[in-house]
Amino acid sequence: MVPLPEAKRLLEQAQARRREVAQILDQLRKRATLTSAQKSVMLTIGNFVKLSEDAEKNDPRQADSFAERAQILAKELQSEQ
Repeated sequence: MVPLPEAKRLLEQAQARRREVAQILDQLRKRATLTSAQKSVMLTIGNFVKLSEDAEKNDPRQADSFAERAQILAKELQSEQ
């Protein structure tokens, strides 16, 4: 069980990560022609975001972990551009 203050912090952090991911993906969609490999990575990122949102209800730690994975992949994809 995660103490309430830590759960709140983890959920806020997960939400912030997901917002950043959404901004990065929006930028990439607007300015770049993506390869099939990059499109595949974007789908994976979307899956991690969905998993994060689903985990938010029961496991704040897991929600943040999935959001972090999405954030890392999004930043890597952004750096390729």
